[in-house]
Amino acid sequence: MQFLTEYSSFAFQDGVLVHERENKFAGGVNTAVLRLRRIVFDADLNDSDFLPDEEPGEQPGKDQDDII
Repeated sequence: MQFLTEYSSFAFQDGVLVHERENKFAGGVNTAVLRLRRIVFDADLNDSDFLPDEEPGEQPGKDQDDII
């Protein structure tokens, strides 16, 4: 199976040419469209910015006992 991403809608942001849209394909089927709404260069990031918000399998507002 072939996985492809098509980049489009290019624009300059702070002097850098970036794409604002991605079309994602798997096996010839369009599986997702991603639109970049905000791009920040030299952002102040820390390790917690790269951690998932929830543990896998958890649903917001529900206890583990509520999940079937």
